[in-house]
Amino acid sequence: MLVACEEGGKTFTVTFKLLSGEPVAGLGGLQVRADDKVDVLLIALAAASGTSHWQLFFENYELHAGEPIAGCGMADDVTVNAILTRKGGIELAVRRLLTTICIESLPNIVEQLVLIEVDNASELEVVISTIWQKMMCDPCNSQAFGDIFVALRTHYPEFRPEDEHEYLASHSTYLARKPITFRHILLNTAQNE
Repeated sequence: MLVACEEGGKTFTVTFKLLSGEPVAGLGGLQVRADDKVDVLLIALAAASGTSHWQLFFENYELHAGEPIAGCGMADDVTVNAILTRKGGIELAVRRLLTTICIESLPNIVEQLVLIEVDNASELEVVISTIWQKMMCDPCNSQAFGDIFVALRTHYPEFRPEDEHEYLASHSTYLARKPITFRHILLNTAQNE
C-alpha cells in the first residue's frame, strides 16, 4: 500500500544498497524532499555509478521516474534497493575498458570489447554510444576511438528488425526489414549528437 507524506516540504535521507546488501559505491545518504520525484534518486545514482541503467525498489514496490517520492511511503532513513540492469553492466564494462586509452593498448581494448556479449540491437547501441560519449569527452584520442569503431564493426552480428521493437520505436528513421547493423547504429549515434 502506498502512503503519501503529509508534509510536502519534509526532508529525509535515502540510502542506496545493492541486492547483496552492499552500499552503492560513491553514494552515501542522499537528502531528498518528500515532494521530489523519483528522478532525483535516479540522477544521483547515475552520477555516482556512471550509468543510468538502474531499477529501484523500496520495500516491494518498483520506483519509476516521474513518480513523487511521497507517494512511495518513504520516511527518514529508508533504504532503496538498486539493481543494475544488463544494459548498465554493459555500459560500465565498456567504460572500464576505455579508462586509459592509447594507441599501444588498442588491440587489447578491442579484444576485451568483443568479449562483451550483446544479445540485441539496443545492447549494441549501449556499447557504441558509450564509446562515442567517451570519444566526445576525449577529442585528443579521437583517432584511437575511430580505430576502435573500425575494428569492432565486423565483430558484432546483425539483428533482425522484428526482434527489435524497442530499438525500432526509438529510431523512426529506420527502414523496415533491413537488418540492424553496427554501422547503422553508429551512424544513428553520430547523427543524434
